[in-house]
Order: sequence, then structure tokens, then C-alpha cells
Amino acid sequence: MDGACTHPRIDYRRCTACGLCVAVCVCGALVVQGDAIVLAHPERCDDCGLCEEICPEGAIDCEFAIVWDEGQEPTPPRDD
Repeated sequence: MDGACTHPRIDYRRCTACGLCVAVCVCGALVVQGDAIVLAHPERCDDCGLCEEICPEGAIDCEFAIVWDEGQEPTPPRDD
């Protein structure tokens, strides 16, 4: 099983543009633009989720999708 994060979504009502997410983004996908953080280069984003983890305001959301590798599908619950 592998967890895959989607591209980050920024809640601009909560974002203070502190820049921590930009600093932790090793891909350079997030940038400060004026008084806001934007996903300026989504093609660079590797969906690691570090920006979500570091945001002190909880303004970044990366939904995770569970991706099952072949042969690792979950076992259905048993009816006992």
C-alpha cells in the first residue's frame, strides 16, 4: 500500500503567508506572490505533503489517496 498526496490546496482565509511552506518545499512548487502563497509550479510538486505538515495555521490541505499495489488489495470483512 502506498499513500499518494494530491497537490496542496491553500485556504487563503487561514494563510498568513509566513513562508514556512515555501522554505520546506524542495521542489520549488510553492512561492510567495505578493502577500500570499501560491502553487506557482504544480508540475514540480512531488506531492510529499511537507507543506501541510509545517503550516502552523493549518491552511494547507493535501488529500491522501490510498493506492493498493497489485496483490495487496484489502481483504473484505468476514461475516461471522
